[in-house]
Amino acid sequence: MIAQVVAYRHPGRVLSLTSIMSNTGNPETAQGKPEAIASVVAPAPEEREANIEHNMTVWRKIWSPGFPFEEERARAF
Repeated sequence: MIAQVVAYRHPGRVLSLTSIMSNTGNPETAQGKPEAIASVVAPAPEEREANIEHNMTVWRKIWSPGFPFEEERARAF
């Protein structure tokens, strides 16, 4: 949200801005799904394979329904 404020107040100093998973901060606006929030804030396991599975769970929950989830690409990343 800080970057949004800077871009709004000083547009001549911001060439571009990609805002991801942000909102206005108004508690009356739509909130994230509880299961998605829980996934994002859950501690990531240290073991490699468990960490990959954790990230796959997070990405599946926050992925845009407007785009297909590329599981093979996500796993490779």
